[in-house]
Amino acid sequence: MVRITILVALLVLAIIEYKKPLPKAVFPIIFLALTLFLALRGGQGTDYFSYEYLYNEFNAAWNEKLCEYGYLLMTRVFSLAGMPFPVFLFFYSCLLMGIAYLIITKTCRNKFMGLFVLYSMYFLQFFENGIRQALAMMIVLGGLVLSIRKSKIWFIIGAIAIACFIHMSSLISIPMIIPYLLAKYDKPQAFIAKHRKLIIVFFTVICCGLLLIYFTGILEKIILILPTTMQVKVSNYLDRGFSVMPLFSRLAFLFFIVFLYIGSRDKNTRLEKTLFYVYLTGFMIYCALFSLNLVASRLNAYYKVVEVILIPNCLATFDFATFKKPNWLRLIRRPIKYALAASLSALLCFMFVKTSKDVMNQSAYYKESYIYPYYTVFNVKDMYELRSAPKYVNKEYYEAMEKPNPRYIGYGDYYSNTYFSSPISASEFDEFDCYDEDSSYGTRDPLSDSGTLPRILS
Repeated sequence: MVRITILVALLVLAIIEYKKPLPKAVFPIIFLALTLFLALRGGQGTDYFSYEYLYNEFNAAWNEKLCEYGYLLMTRVFSLAGMPFPVFLFFYSCLLMGIAYLIITKTCRNKFMGLFVLYSMYFLQFFENGIRQALAMMIVLGGLVLSIRKSKIWFIIGAIAIACFIHMSSLISIPMIIPYLLAKYDKPQAFIAKHRKLIIVFFTVICCGLLLIYFTGILEKIILILPTTMQVKVSNYLDRGFSVMPLFSRLAFLFFIVFLYIGSRDKNTRLEKTLFYVYLTGFMIYCALFSLNLVASRLNAYYKVVEVILIPNCLATFDFATFKKPNWLRLIRRPIKYALAASLSALLCFMFVKTSKDVMNQSAYYKESYIYPYYTVFNVKDMYELRSAPKYVNKEYYEAMEKPNPRYIGYGDYYSNTYFSSPISASEFDEFDCYDEDSSYGTRDPLSDSGTLPRILS
């Protein structure tokens, strides 16, 4: 229930802050508590133990190019100092939250609403799971804000370049330069206004072309041109599934963002104007790539995360001041604003619960729930009775659980399908599996024919 408690508390504080300013010390204290909540987590998400594997096996990760070199070098500093993975993750989480703190405090008119949006939409999915992409997203967003504030394009270009060393997906952020220039100069705006229909036709042709490449298999042939290591990474994103739910959720948020932006247009600064154009650009990219569900969802997050600033700022200034007629619309602007805020908050809460269930399902818990359980590094062993080992690695999981690995793995055999069918003692187990460098890892825990997981008695 701790996750729901945080969600409700942030929403209540956001509502209070819209009514009257809170003491300045409240936000840093709440943010510090949330940072510790993130930094002290243990075994959370689908990728926790995979990242621990990358941390423990630096040479293999470096030689096989399992992830970007910038992230690996960060881990190497801590591993050479003899620090365990939780210590590195503590530092990494503080760095990630530190950047988020600067962005929210320097840009949001309502800091708690910005934190509420961040927590409900991006905390569990990215900050606790895709930790490399989360840092890359915050670096890009910070660079974009600096570019707008300092009126220098090099901040966003430099931020994208730095983020690429953490997660290569940040390259998708390059088109952000277009809305930045559009908001800064009048000539691009005049050009788009003049050739609006032509641009729509051009965009439609691009979408159709991408669909043709996707469904005809040309994309797979193009990928073969890439280096072998990149082929594997890119292929992982080319899933053929398509879900209507992500499209509906993006349409819903697009409606709220557009409605809020129009209703507060007279009070929007260049920051809100640029971020609004960035948001629309991201939605167009999503529409162009929607047939690649994983690509569209994960990569589009670099554009969608501007909601953390847009939603609280537009809500704070929303009053339909731009609408002179009809008069009745201005008379009911307050009820509309409250209804809009309530509906948007309900949608954010719904997305939080949906994400919790999705992550719990992906984390291979035996019994799914709508509330993702929270474990710290101090009680991570309690997770053993609720979830199986991760898909890619097992050694780190069973060591964290302080349990022996319930499988027989031959010397040099990473993916053995020979398992113990009944419980054995820890002493018997040690005779078979010594956690050799060549035999420490295996595939996902198997379920027996009866649907139960074999246990090892200690």
